[in-house]
Amino acid sequence: MTTNFEDTGATLRSAEECENIARVLRRALGCTGDDRLPDISKALENARKNIPQMRDLELVVRGDHSMGRSEAAANTKAREIEIRESDLDGVFQDTPRMRSLILHELAHLLLHTGQDKFFRISEG
Repeated sequence: MTTNFEDTGATLRSAEECENIARVLRRALGCTGDDRLPDISKALENARKNIPQMRDLELVVRGDHSMGRSEAAANTKAREIEIRESDLDGVFQDTPRMRSLILHELAHLLLHTGQDKFFRISEG
């Protein structure tokens, strides 16, 4: 069975490429070595500062009713991460669940079509 991923807007990558992307991204977000990432608001600030495509990144709070069943979503055209209003406290408290959700959506913004150039930067 063949699966066509052309309409997903994502590039399929090898495990080695994924490891390299993760290492570069962790450094860009402010994590050195195997240390824990900084709190989520600091990680987003670092993304804006260190990743050219994310200079205008915004965290947008939406009413729960407008998010449907989603807790968070990436708007790749507007460079926004949308979160439910009821989850905002979790962002400020830097809960593990919100860290995971926000970083997951940030990865969507970076890995979709046109964002892969960031990962071709030099190690220097």
